[in-house]
Amino acid sequence: MLRSLPILLLSISLGSTALAQKRYTLSGTITDVSTGETLIGASVKLRELPQSGSSSNSYGFYSMAAPKEGIYSPPPM
Repeated sequence: MLRSLPILLLSISLGSTALAQKRYTLSGTITDVSTGETLIGASVKLRELPQSGSSSNSYGFYSMAAPKEGIYSPPPM
């Protein structure tokens, strides 16, 4: 039991380090350029995060998680 204690403590400390990573959130409001109205249910995708996406709510607001701080852009249409 005492031989496995250092391994257990190391595993716990490494696991807590992985959980302590910073999380970033991308958010905003989607509006129509010509009318200024908010767009409900609009899809949001990013070139740098092709596996994730979001859609705007009833106020045109969207929010999605990002793995790191940086500049993100929409994919070409």
